Amino acid sequence: TVSFWMKWGGGEQRVAFDFNYYNLYFYNGGFGFNTGSSDVYGISSAPLLNQWHHVTAVFYSGVNSHSYEKLYIDGVEQSLSHFNSVSNSTTNFNNGNFYIAGGFKSFEGGKIDEFSIWNGQLSVAEIQSLMNCSPSGDEPNLVGYYDFENMSSSVCYDQSVNQNHGTYDN
Repeated sequence: TVSFWMKWGGGEQRVAFDFNYYNLYFYNGGFGFNTGSSDVYGISSAPLLNQWHHVTAVFYSGVNSHSYEKLYIDGVEQSLSHFNSVSNSTTNFNNGNFYIAGGFKSFEGGKIDEFSIWNGQLSVAEIQSLMNCSPSGDEPNLVGYYDFENMSSSVCYDQSVNQNHGTYDN
């Protein structure tokens, strides 16, 4: 599960978050899950334009992943639909690597803040709490928390106790 604040500035083929081609993707008028074949399973992107929104996405690695994915916008679970082809992917995408606002496509013209990644699904109460209060860094199942406040020229510091620092590329 990932949770973050996002301001999308428009444009197609923008990646907000990427697990090695399993990502949150803006494509064909939609925003949602993509398994590397432009098979966006999500919501209309129009209401997200030029406004800050809190996004929480539950990813699932395995066959029929779209059956288990969940997307919350501003703390409310969204009804998801296909915006392009239906995926036939059976790839296991859980390789431990991830990209915030990048990967195979950039998030040009957009902004992301208060990014956290979790092992497992968050409850609605936990999601709504994250909208109002940043993680302290020692919550159970918190893998990493990036507030983008303490960054060097090349390091994005994980503010969780796990210290999963990343590389910053602007």
